[in-house]
Amino acid sequence: MNLVERLYGEHDEHEKNMNMLLAVIDEGGDIQKLKEAFENFAKELECHLKEEEEALFPELIERLGPQAMPVYVMLQEHEMMREIVSRVRELHSKGEGGEEYIKQLIDIVRQHIMKENNVLFQMARQVIEPDVLEIRDEIAEKVRKEFGVS
Repeated sequence: MNLVERLYGEHDEHEKNMNMLLAVIDEGGDIQKLKEAFENFAKELECHLKEEEEALFPELIERLGPQAMPVYVMLQEHEMMREIVSRVRELHSKGEGGEEYIKQLIDIVRQHIMKENNVLFQMARQVIEPDVLEIRDEIAEKVRKEFGVS
């Protein structure tokens, strides 16, 4: 497997987790179930963001040089996602659900995935050789182990 294939697959998993999270919100009421569903999604998301930041983005920035602006946009969006995750966790610690923040996060993640799948990953395939993407995938695998994600 190479890095871009891995990240595509993780995007599919994020979509499943986001749908499950929205279903829990729609059910309403069970704050513990919401917290668990959110933490499952947030852990996978945070791991994925770090995989991209350590395994893909540095290689893209190096190869794209002055044309790397899309990578910097993705990095800004990563920070925005982390801020919302932190806010939801803060609300959960106070016994609140944070449903509106979760919905906002899901909207941002879906838009972000679309940009990566349709633009960034295509760029990566054009400028990074397949054997290098396989080597970079090893970095992503180490990140997943750090997070305890399989």
